[in-house]
Amino acid sequence: MTHQDPGRELLLACCQADPDQHLLAGLLERAIDWQSLTRRAIALGVGPILHAQLRGLSSAERVPEASSRALASAYLTQASQNARAHDRLEETLAVLAAAGIDAVVLKGAALAEPVYGDLALRRMVDLDLLVREADAPAANRIMRKRGYTPYEGWRPDSWYEEVGFHHLAPLVAPDKAVTIELHRHIIPVHASARFSIDELWERVQATRIGGTDARTLCPTDTLLHLAVHQTLSSSFVGQLRTLCDIAIVTARLGEFLDWDALVERAGAAGAARYVFYPLHWARTLVAAACPTEVLDGLSSIMGRLGNAHRILDRTAQDLICRSPADTGLAPAWLWDALLAELLESNATTGIRAIARVARRHLMRSARRTAPGLGPLLPLYALTLHPLVGVARALARRSKRRSSDSAPRG
Repeated sequence: MTHQDPGRELLLACCQADPDQHLLAGLLERAIDWQSLTRRAIALGVGPILHAQLRGLSSAERVPEASSRALASAYLTQASQNARAHDRLEETLAVLAAAGIDAVVLKGAALAEPVYGDLALRRMVDLDLLVREADAPAANRIMRKRGYTPYEGWRPDSWYEEVGFHHLAPLVAPDKAVTIELHRHIIPVHASARFSIDELWERVQATRIGGTDARTLCPTDTLLHLAVHQTLSSSFVGQLRTLCDIAIVTARLGEFLDWDALVERAGAAGAARYVFYPLHWARTLVAAACPTEVLDGLSSIMGRLGNAHRILDRTAQDLICRSPADTGLAPAWLWDALLAELLESNATTGIRAIARVARRHLMRSARRTAPGLGPLLPLYALTLHPLVGVARALARRSKRRSSDSAPRG
């Protein structure tokens, strides 16, 4: 998909905090592949935003009925799911408060109603709560006594404690309606950046979420957290929703943002590049109100970047707008790994970093595909295995195209 694709332009325009209505109306006049756009928006978790932005336009009748119904359904489904998650959030905050445990609401639950102003617009995949390190074991026990069970699909329950991970094992509600993550920090333990968790707690603010007293990070720390969560969690493919978050925070909370403090905190934490790129991408793609002097300040801390980071910038801007099923010949996980390696590289090691990651992941993938090759595995991994991967990717793409072109009743 090229950057001149009108469907992509409409998607990004709708993801702005305050899109130009004339721009949206003009884009609706163009030839848009509505089936592709609708599928992409829903896969990226921004289908409800697209629905909300288009339904009030006088030219909304130009949206095909099938797409209009699908987007409206995504909106209503997300509203229903978020309402259930919101109820669980209120219950959890009340239970933890009764036990004398302070909890800070992070990410989706802190943004959906208070900042977006509409519970349906921000998907809440899970509920993220920051608790103090000393309170984490007690909070974990309380939730388990209430019937929450650890999700071990990614790692066993014990692993989170063994490695000191930044959150405990995700806890699944008894009715499976929501998952809760109890965080001890806002960034992964392996991250090279280091934010003072004690200073974050000192700046926490009291607020209301629904009808419940709650705590959230201050606006400046909220913006920092959104940025570093994307880059330090090595999540690039399909992460357009994070840029929507950044855009809405800068628009709705702009008067409360301390931009000088943001640059200072990012620099002190060794996180300038991890903050710069998401802000830069949000400004470029969804017109987030990130001041030029702030990006210049972060860039000056980062120093000379070179070709590796230009590749990172261009590639990430494209992949952020793609769903994991639409990443071309390489799978989403490989793209994320390559971009994460580029982010960590400097001007002289960038290309070698790409080759190193590609070789490592080809070996890992080849070992799963052909475990019995023994000493011949490296030769297979670097010759035949990439061709097998390309053939499979082309077959999947052909199957999707056949499905898209099939008549629908």
